[in-house]
Amino acid sequence: MKKAIKALAVLLAACFCFSALVVIVGAAASDVAEQGTFEFGMYPQTRVRDANLLKQLNAVRDRNSEKEVVTIGGETYASVRVSGTGCNPGGSPFSFYYGYYPYMEKYGLETYWFKFEPIQWRVLDSSADGVLLMAEKVLTTHTFNDGIRADNTWASSDVRGWLNGAFLKTAFTVSERSFLKTSDLENEPNLIAGTSSGGAVTRDKVFLPSQSEITNPEYGFNVGWQDKVDDFGRPIGYYETDTEEGEHCGRSTGATDYAKCQSVWTHLDKLTEKPLDTCFYWLRTAGKYLTKASGVLPDGRVSMTGWDVDYTVLGIRPMMLVAANAVAEGKVSEDVDSAIPTEPSDDEKDQPFEVKVSATEFHYNQKDVIFTADTDVTWSTSDPRIAEIDPETGELTIHRVGTVTIIATSKETGETVEFQMEIEYLWWQQLIRIFLFGWLWY
Repeated sequence: MKKAIKALAVLLAACFCFSALVVIVGAAASDVAEQGTFEFGMYPQTRVRDANLLKQLNAVRDRNSEKEVVTIGGETYASVRVSGTGCNPGGSPFSFYYGYYPYMEKYGLETYWFKFEPIQWRVLDSSADGVLLMAEKVLTTHTFNDGIRADNTWASSDVRGWLNGAFLKTAFTVSERSFLKTSDLENEPNLIAGTSSGGAVTRDKVFLPSQSEITNPEYGFNVGWQDKVDDFGRPIGYYETDTEEGEHCGRSTGATDYAKCQSVWTHLDKLTEKPLDTCFYWLRTAGKYLTKASGVLPDGRVSMTGWDVDYTVLGIRPMMLVAANAVAEGKVSEDVDSAIPTEPSDDEKDQPFEVKVSATEFHYNQKDVIFTADTDVTWSTSDPRIAEIDPETGELTIHRVGTVTIIATSKETGETVEFQMEIEYLWWQQLIRIFLFGWLWY
């Protein structure tokens, strides 16, 4: 009987331990789920410091190239060249503060390498429509506009074109891009400036946060700017207010090594004169003045006044909406094969979209050849004297023989697809030309 009791006690103890183990494992899984982060896409991030790898990378790099991408051992790396004025187009010294500077002043040149790594995204919101994401860190720098001009809203900004063009192609494979959804963005005005509009409604796959999004408590941020008013009841921005430490949860963020090499802007520690771990980054909301765009400071405050749109040192912390089935245990879902298109050929990879035409041969005096595409585009031709095209419908009217290029430009991303066509005479037109000994038909 005693043996039976002992055996039962051992069994109960084992069950208790197993239950505790299950509880611990379950808690860990729950913590991961509550963090709401996952990896999606790749971008250059961490600086390469291994001497042997650097030797290999420098041995194969093109010394005439400012930036290039090299793959070694299945891993991909991007180079950044630092000259005497820094690698940032504005000649900012911030890259020097982070330890990126020319190897020797005499030569004024050094190349740094950065490894392509999975981008970490924070889940802001999830619904049947998709999952709204924001990058955990600032990934790089970019001007809002390359120059100050009359219209400095998000709709016409250079950074918008770059995010939906070059960045999109660099960060995501063709398969990953299939999960990105187009977001209809209502671009809000800056109420501090009293502007009536924040610019046109845009449709983007990748975009910058707005002031209302970066202060939305439902996304995990703290109280919005609208709760801050002056003595006259007018809203003011965090930029003009004194705030307590830790108030700006989630907005204050660091930068990747790659962004630091691009001279991302931060403050220097008053005692050590070393750069802080957090940095400035752009928002897509217009600034207080027509020449500015708003942004976030290193301590997480939102500047509604903003900075000149041609500043080269503010960071990029992108947002995007992905299909709900894109998130599965922190990576692209492998269970939904139907959502992933087959890998296209190399020629197809170079085309952001496909152009279709209702004719296979093109002849003089032909009317209303219609071009179509799988996205909203604006049409143009390289020579309207040869052929004219309706910019909205793609209807082409041919005026004479010759070679002309049809250009389709995406309204969303600014990417282009070109189609070259040879316009020839019909057989009976050619016979008449021969009969007339070369008399021009047109």
